[in-house]
Parts: sequence; C-alpha cells; structure tokens
Amino acid sequence: MPRTAGPSLAALAAALVLTACPKPKPDNPSPSPSPSDSASGSLRLIATSEADRDPIDPAGASDPGGWSVLRALTRQLMTYPPGGREPVPDVAAQPPEVSDDGLTYTFTLRANVRYAPPRQAAVSAGDFVIGIKRQCDPNVPSSGAGLFMVIDGMKAFCDGLGAVAKHDPAAVRSYIGSNQITGLSAPSPTTLEFRLTRPVGDFVNLLATPYASPIPADALADEADSEHFRSRFPASGPYAVGEYNQHKRLRLVRNANQPRGDANRHAYADVIDIQLVASSQAGAVQVIHSGAAELPWRTAAPPEAVSKAEGEHDPLLHIDPSPCMNYLVLNQRRPAMHPLAARQALNLAVDKPALLDGIAGFPNGGTRRGGFLPDTVAGFEDTGPYDTEGGHGDPGKARDVLLTLAPVDIDFLYPLPLVETADGLKYVDPATLPPDAPDQSMSTSVIDTGPPARWPALAKQVAAALGPAGFNVRLHPVPNDEFYLKHVEPGVANDWDVAPVTWCPEWPGLGARTLFAVLFDARPDAGGYDFGGYQSAEADSLADAAAAERNPGKAADLWRPVDQQVMADAAIVPLGQENTATFVGKAVRNWAPSSFLPAGDLPNLQVG
Repeated sequence: MPRTAGPSLAALAAALVLTACPKPKPDNPSPSPSPSDSASGSLRLIATSEADRDPIDPAGASDPGGWSVLRALTRQLMTYPPGGREPVPDVAAQPPEVSDDGLTYTFTLRANVRYAPPRQAAVSAGDFVIGIKRQCDPNVPSSGAGLFMVIDGMKAFCDGLGAVAKHDPAAVRSYIGSNQITGLSAPSPTTLEFRLTRPVGDFVNLLATPYASPIPADALADEADSEHFRSRFPASGPYAVGEYNQHKRLRLVRNANQPRGDANRHAYADVIDIQLVASSQAGAVQVIHSGAAELPWRTAAPPEAVSKAEGEHDPLLHIDPSPCMNYLVLNQRRPAMHPLAARQALNLAVDKPALLDGIAGFPNGGTRRGGFLPDTVAGFEDTGPYDTEGGHGDPGKARDVLLTLAPVDIDFLYPLPLVETADGLKYVDPATLPPDAPDQSMSTSVIDTGPPARWPALAKQVAAALGPAGFNVRLHPVPNDEFYLKHVEPGVANDWDVAPVTWCPEWPGLGARTLFAVLFDARPDAGGYDFGGYQSAEADSLADAAAAERNPGKAADLWRPVDQQVMADAAIVPLGQENTATFVGKAVRNWAPSSFLPAGDLPNLQVG
C-alpha cells in the first residue's frame, strides 16, 4: 500500500542496529470498546474538497485512502481478515489449486456473491478477467500493473491497450473485449485460471488487493475513474455508491444484495459518509473534535495540530507505525552518482534521527532503517552496512570516502506540494507562506497532504547536513504533478542526482517483491520503474529465487541477501519508516490501522 509517492503512483530489509525512538506518544485512550453485532448508523469522514482528485478505481487507486474506500466497495478472490497478514478466501470458495511447478493457479468461485443494485448479477470469473485487464487502461495508470506482468501474455496485452487513445471508452471496451491474455482464462462462470511465466510466492497476495477486483462488462461503458464511473461504481463489496458529488461528497450505502456480518468485512455502519467540505487540514481536525465527523480521509493532520494534541494528551490523537518507507534515490545514470564511493558517502553522511524526529520531514516521528524493507515484510532485519553512532551520520567518515572525488556537486530534486493560498491553488513551499491565523490553528491548507508536503523542509535539512561531508547540494524543486512524470520515471528528464521517494509494500508478509521490482529491477518484464538506474545481475538472481518461495519463513531467509546486495551497492539512502497521526472520534470502536490498511478498515469500524 502504495502506496502513494506522487500522483497516480503507489508508494519500502535490513535496518540499523540502533533504532530511533519515535516521538513520545500522548496518553492514548484505553482500547476502543469491542464492537457489537448490531449496525451503527453513519460512519462520517471529513476531508478537503480536493481529497477525491486521486483515483477511486481498482485500476488506479494506490494510496491508503483510496484502498480504504475500495475495501468497502469491492471484494476479491482472496482478502485479508481484520488485522491479518495472510490472505484468506473471499469470492473464492477455497484457496487455489496450485500446480507442482508453481505456474498454474485455479480458483473456484462462490456462486452467491452479487453486485449491488441496480445490478443483480452474480460476480463471475469473467469479471475478474476484465478487472485485471483494466490495470493497463491508459486513462488511469495503475502502479500495480507491473506486478501482474508475471501472467503469461500480460505485457503484450498491456502494450496494446496502452496504445489506445485516451478518453475513448468505446475503444478501450473494444480492445478489452477482443484481445485476450494468454495466461488468464475463465473456463466457466465459477472457474478462473492463471498461468504464470515464472513462480512467484506472493501471487495469492496480489489477488487479495483492490487491483484484482471484479468489473462487469457493462461498466466499461464509462471512462475509467470518471465522475460517471464513480457514481455508477460496480460494487461487489458490502457497500455501494449511494451518492457521488465531485469535490463535495461520497456517500456509501449498504449493498442490499449482500448480507451483513461477513467475517472479513462486517459492514457495521449502515452508511459511510465522506464529506469533502473541510476548509483545511486543521479545519478537518476541528470538525472531528466537534463530534460532527469520526475520521479524516486523505487529509493529514497538520504538524501544529499534532504537537498541540501531544502537549494536551488529547485522547483523540492516535500515533501509529506505518509500513511505508522513505528513501533518497541515487541516480546512477548521472556522473555524480555513478561512483560507488559517492553513494556510500551519502549513506554515511545523513543524520536520520534529525529527519525522523523533527518537524522537517516526519512530524510524527518514525524509526530509521538501514535497508529497503520495513519490519512488516518477510526478510527485514535490524542491521545495516552504514551504521553510525546513534544513526546521526558521520560527515568525517563520509568525507574520507570521498577523498578522491570531493567536492561533489549534486542536484537534489524534490516535489512542491499543491497548496491552497489566497491567490488560489499553487505548487509552493508551505514555509514561504504565512499562516492564516496568528495561532496557526488554521494554517494554509496543503492539498498534497502526503509525502510532497514534507519534502521542501527535508530537502533543505539534507542539503545542510551534506555540506560538511564534501557535497555541494543544488536544490531543484518542481511541481508535485511533474515530479515523477517529467523527471523521475525512466525515459524522461535525467536532470537530478538525488530525489526523495516514499514507497509502501503492497501487502505485509510476502511483500518484498513489490518493493524490489518497482525500485531496483531494470529488466523490461519486471514492470517496475528502477528510478535510479540500478542494475545488478546478482541482485536480480537473488530476488528471483526469493520471489518464487511461498513459505514466509523460507522467503525471509532468501530476501535478506537481496537487501544486503542492494545496500552493498548503495543504490539508495534508506531514511526510515514514518509514524502516522490520526484524529479518531471518541465514538469510533475498534480503530486498528494495519500494515495492509493504515488508513483504517472502514467496513470493520463501528460508531456508538
């Protein structure tokens, strides 16, 4: 989960021996009361008017907020039980039959899972075929599409669909209907078969994500993630879209065709009402404190509100660990980052606690890491090759490594968040704008509330720390909506040496492939980005062996050497796992963000 590192992109092992201490938590309230079996009216979420500008579509959503809504609207072949890390059958009647060579998966579907009215049809195997094909719809690029490239024929199919003209749903529908994926078939309405090009132990995990949701053929009449598609969303989950008013409201109601009480998605609330009316991030916090809403949605708590709540021991503030990792990607396509010594020196120079425990970067604190895997993923370990005392960095040691190279000029690229100012929406550094009120309780609203909001301050702090190590840092800010598409993704402007990236494993447990393939695998069929141009035949070979293992314990033993190889090559500077701060209304029961749904498991929350 991604899951979000920028527009339309999802957003993580070895760690340092000494781990940073998170910021002190407030006196958290006693555990939420256990839910009862009864329904509980409305679960109300509050957000700013721009919070729904990212996809709410299985083919495009990649951030925790989008996945939390899709958890309510969709079902998959397999799913994660509340708080669980291993997938269990959902629409599938039982776990799949897997061939001895690990290449063929056969699922048998339940016959009684039906779409919400006005649709009445049962979810069929063919609907899952369509849902997976839509991962390559050019109208809503999926950050998860690359993970499906292991299906035989998926890449060829996607190459063709990607060439279809945008904003032409008829052309997309025609292509999907007339072109097949050789390794994906539905021999009957209740039988689904996959054939892979190589064994991957996490394939069942992939099929438990919203990416693998069923979509009926009639839904292809609407452009992907369009306003019309959202208002007529083909809901296979316990909730359906009752009302969608762009930038104003998303109201989910119970799916009358599915009974309440499913063990994985209980659907306690009769209504999940997301109101996009908050004046700002701080305004959303105020609404929750007033009792008019229970949770924020895609709207981060501003640092000043969190600090105030910590000081007052606010029982509504919950600070929870996140599975998401933050890195500095080192661009080996550029001369400055090509020498191994330069990349090693960067790793040695960065003061991670200063970034993780300060207002610049991670206002809610976090835990520093020394490798690319978080502690929610098999293969994580608490060691790293660039350990320094307390994790504070060692500019002297870094400078010694750089003796033959220093001084080194590097261009530090970072995204500017979208900010709502008195002059309208602009991509600016929030620190350059005055607060709207003297007490800062209603500070300027940052629309890009995720990682982009932190990078301007963090970039300046990193630049200051790297100077004593022998680096001359030139800051290079760009608008957030251009950061990946015009600068960081392969094949676009190669105008940076170091860039910050936030990435999350798509799922816990067997989730290492979702990070390695995206960040480090340069092979054409890997389906990733390889932002820094890292190439290592040894790392690729180790990762292939690890990815084929279905046993989590054995997989962990195989992924550790992959992490060690990536860090020996200093492909990145891993910063750490951040904490997330959420204001949760006092009426919410069983609040329990997980490593799969850090934004909260909406169907399993109860109010009252």
